Amino acid sequence: MYDELLVELTLEQVAKYLERIELFEEAQMLVDSLAENPDVCPFEPTVEFLDKLIYAHQLTVPFENLEVCDLKLPVNLSTIRLFDKIVTRSRGGYCFELNKSFNSLLKALGYKTSSHLGRIQLFAVRETPMEGTTKVSPGPPSHRINLVYISDGETEKKYLADVSFGGPQPAGAVLVEEGSHVDSLGGQFNFYYGQVNEPRGIQANSWLLTRISSSGEEQGIVSFEEYKQLEANFVSPNFFTSNNPESRFVTNRTVNLRRKDGHVLVTDDLFKLTSNGVTTEIDISDPKVRADILKEYCGIVI
Repeated sequence: MYDELLVELTLEQVAKYLERIELFEEAQMLVDSLAENPDVCPFEPTVEFLDKLIYAHQLTVPFENLEVCDLKLPVNLSTIRLFDKIVTRSRGGYCFELNKSFNSLLKALGYKTSSHLGRIQLFAVRETPMEGTTKVSPGPPSHRINLVYISDGETEKKYLADVSFGGPQPAGAVLVEEGSHVDSLGGQFNFYYGQVNEPRGIQANSWLLTRISSSGEEQGIVSFEEYKQLEANFVSPNFFTSNNPESRFVTNRTVNLRRKDGHVLVTDDLFKLTSNGVTTEIDISDPKVRADILKEYCGIVI
């Protein structure tokens, strides 16, 4: 069972993965290279190429929980099962699926990676707790984090590589360093380390990624501790997230996909298309309308 989590992608599968995320030139380059030398990957594991992979993945592979919410099917984290779902069948998934699959792609391309458990942290960073407020215990970690390690010739630096946050996620790699700041397609993101916030499960050894909202407010996105996780360590939180009746992934339909001119969002029976700053809403409570919308705008066929 757990051995299936450790299967590595072949370079032939990598070529198909690159086609799936519409990096057609890179896919053809890899195919041509394999014809001459089947054991050598022609790409250098650089930050620039990592940025390209992240952005392409976000544009083509939707964040979606239809398997869990609509179909009530188990989520299998086997490398091959995920490849079949995401690449062969052109579906998406949520973080335990997408970031796991993306991590497999990165490793096959020669990147050094590690995997971590994180907590979604949607709150105002500068908020002041009101006197007498009750502390709320944080829920269990429900997000998978990928870190990528790249040498600049002198030192090895680590980067967050997330293709499965949905919504306000960076469109490329973010340097994991105290005080790190990146402007990603107009979105501003910051990293902090060691700022304790116990009610939210943020300990002194935690990283916190934040973003600046359109109103100028700094908001939390995700926190994680720098403990490297084995692939088997994601099985239990994945099971909890996809089966617990109180999990929002079980109860609330969510689909999110970045577009070059905006994004698409499905929340339960409401579809929103944001294009060049203009948002259009469509009621998709009718199953046929919903199926047509998912196919047209997200490439999803159930």
